[in-house]
Amino acid sequence: MKLVLEFVVSLFILVVMSSTVVAMDRYVSLSGGNVSPYTSWSSAARSIQSAVDACVDGDTVVVTNGVYYPTSQVSVTKGITIRSANGAAVTAIDGQEARRCLYVSAPNAIVDGFTIRNGYSEDDGAGVLVVSNGYVKNSVIRNNVIHYQDGGGVALQGGGTVYNCLIVSNRNDWGGSYGWGGGVCIMG
Repeated sequence: MKLVLEFVVSLFILVVMSSTVVAMDRYVSLSGGNVSPYTSWSSAARSIQSAVDACVDGDTVVVTNGVYYPTSQVSVTKGITIRSANGAAVTAIDGQEARRCLYVSAPNAIVDGFTIRNGYSEDDGAGVLVVSNGYVKNSVIRNNVIHYQDGGGVALQGGGTVYNCLIVSNRNDWGGSYGWGGGVCIMG
């Protein structure tokens, strides 16, 4: 009986341990090897979105120094953390006055330590659009332009938190009677 009990306990522990998911760090560098799943600096993704796409909830994307020019908005739809390795002074996401920089739509998603600049959108949030309680912190959000809608720098829809950020020189260029928040618009 003791042997059977030990076997059942061992099997239970094995099942529990095999179902536990360990969060991983993924890396982004302009000079990375660009080899998925981007789990070292030598195999780092060259785009933030590639590393984000390889993540599951709980993972962290670490982005090294440089200016990153996404070809479309960086979409964060998972409960992950994206953080710069050395802070907003040396790591930027630049929308090139052609696209929104960041779209954050997962509860508990965190964006930490970037300069978010030169975003453009005709929909809410040219620099950052946060939906469903995401977080942006320790960042500089500047020179973003919204046209027709709301939130040149940041638009928060239905929750979200902006913490310890400098939001400067953003604008809403809609000259009509509609459109709010050159810097920040909070909705819902």
